[in-house]
Amino acid sequence: MRNKVPLLSIISIIFFVGCNFTSKKEKKNINNLDINKEKNDDYKLGKKLKITGDFNGDGTIDTIYESYFNDSTHKEIYKPDNLKDEDSNSNKFFIKNKGASRLICSIRGVDTLDISLGNPTVGMLYLKNLGDIMGDGRDEVGYIVDWYDFSNSNTCHVIRLTEDKKWKELFSFPINEVLQLDTDDVLIQKNGNSRIKYEYFDPLSGDSPDIKIATVKLK
Repeated sequence: MRNKVPLLSIISIIFFVGCNFTSKKEKKNINNLDINKEKNDDYKLGKKLKITGDFNGDGTIDTIYESYFNDSTHKEIYKPDNLKDEDSNSNKFFIKNKGASRLICSIRGVDTLDISLGNPTVGMLYLKNLGDIMGDGRDEVGYIVDWYDFSNSNTCHVIRLTEDKKWKELFSFPINEVLQLDTDDVLIQKNGNSRIKYEYFDPLSGDSPDIKIATVKLK
């Protein structure tokens, strides 16, 4: 005579197998992220930066978008929150996706600004409308690239859009990501017509590298 298996035991076995299968499936999805996933916009885009302003002086509001893309395929990819930890997942991400950064403007005919120039990035670290520094009706832009490295030294760039719709760099200065970007300090302020006051990092200022303040006239 065949032994009968209690119904409760069968239900317990099914529940255990189902949970175990789900756990493995979720783990697989996490370890094999589809960076070009189209169905989930939050996952696809990540926390990319954008700013608005009048960048060509025509009196209308324009938008500058951060674009994070695969440097081989030039397709837009997901921007990670933080992949600068020294672990295998970070390395796998960049080997697979070759992350690079550029700025795209909503103004028709404006050049896309490739700011990574073939070097791996984690996206943009800082993107800000600096206001009309030059006094000609066009807003200037400040940006800092989040390079894929483990250094706190970086560079802040000040750019503007020319009349022929080209991006022009006006000035750049060294910064320290920890000392300056982890606080509420203002990196750049307008200081008269065509002049800015800026805070820069001086790595050669003796035993205690420090943040200094200077002014410069932009041309």
